[in-house]
Amino acid sequence: MGNSNTNSHFSTYYDTGDIIGRGTFAVVKKCYRKSDKKEFAVKIVDKRQLTAKELVLLKDEIKMLRSVEYVYVIKMLDVFDNGAQVKMVLELCTGGNLFDLILKQEHGHLSEKLSAQYTAIIGRALKYLHSHHIVHRDLKPENILFMNDGTLKVTDFGLAHFMKVSQDLHYMHTCCGTPHYVAPEVLTSNGIGSGQYDHYGYHVDYWSLGVMVYIMLSGKQPFNSRSINAMYQLIIQGTYKFESPFWDNISSDAKDLIKSLMCVDFNKRMTYDTLIKHSWITHYVDENEFIKEEEAYLKDLQQSLKQHDIDAETKQDVDSANASKNDAINDAVKNNDNITISNRNISSISHSEKNINTVIKT
Repeated sequence: MGNSNTNSHFSTYYDTGDIIGRGTFAVVKKCYRKSDKKEFAVKIVDKRQLTAKELVLLKDEIKMLRSVEYVYVIKMLDVFDNGAQVKMVLELCTGGNLFDLILKQEHGHLSEKLSAQYTAIIGRALKYLHSHHIVHRDLKPENILFMNDGTLKVTDFGLAHFMKVSQDLHYMHTCCGTPHYVAPEVLTSNGIGSGQYDHYGYHVDYWSLGVMVYIMLSGKQPFNSRSINAMYQLIIQGTYKFESPFWDNISSDAKDLIKSLMCVDFNKRMTYDTLIKHSWITHYVDENEFIKEEEAYLKDLQQSLKQHDIDAETKQDVDSANASKNDAINDAVKNNDNITISNRNISSISHSEKNINTVIKT
């Protein structure tokens, strides 16, 4: 899981590379770990541009990424905070995102086989996140990235919510997400249109997954209108069509799964446990393959943790030696000994990057 470096600078461990992405208050760059030259991505957030609420969201995002370790979810390795900027070191995904992959297809959409495989993987990632009390709330193709080896990663937890109680008991009210992918209950719970729900829960992620499956198979959005308010009404009513010619050659099983995910009544909406048993999924997906990938990931993780422990022990020995040296210097100063203080390691203390939890106050 991600580490907070309380007495270290980002530059102590990483070299910064080229820009690979940019947002309103953040930039993403390549970075290289000095110990082994391995490539990662670093998300650099300018805290000075954030509101108090946005600072809380940033803290929550880091807290969530620290708490997860899963093959299909982006991994955070380190966090640094120098007061003005937060630097989050993440896995580097060089394979593009799902949206771009769809656009690159000759016919503007994915095959049923590939769509089913991605649907099952994303659904499995959601089950993991929800079991760890995390609701993503902004699931869309742009937030699905691919590693160089093709491994799918759910990313961007900027709008995610950390549930404080069981997922079946925790309700949310904040209106957030991307308009085309937002669930009906998110809208009605915020007074947009009329509906039976004044709250929402983790089921919103499965609605968004349903929208994504629709797009993967057709290359089209299920909800479109001349105004955003009219589009919201379509979403609230669950009004969409499988229009010709885009859906003429798509199986009825695929359409049935979409209907089960984009079900207005979230109590009847499909979740992973029913999705993985659906005939469309079982036709193309072997759940045992996921289990094998997860076991391989855990094995690699164990090896990585062992190496991390060795590196940490080495660093601790060095830090202890430096501490003993500084104690000796301080004792000498107290005793007015006539010494020359050279190369005293003060800058690493006075300018150290602080733990994110101590800097961002809720």
